[in-house]
Amino acid sequence: MAPDAATLQDFVDRMFDSDIHYEYRVTALFLILPEWLRYLVDQQLLDETQCVKLEADLRTLRARVKKRLVDADWDAALAAML
Repeated sequence: MAPDAATLQDFVDRMFDSDIHYEYRVTALFLILPEWLRYLVDQQLLDETQCVKLEADLRTLRARVKKRLVDADWDAALAAML
């Protein structure tokens, strides 16, 4: 229900490598994941401490994705959302 950092990084890397419009999907993924984690905590499907760790991992991955979008000179508004 909640991806670990390595799995999420692999998934995002595959999106970058194979999807034409990856930048929109990757941005949407990183925008919705924090809410999903909060939902899992609210439903008692995820422990609060696990959520905090996943959110920290997510921030690290989000920074990498933002750099990749900026370096690829994609839509500046997408990078700003991250």
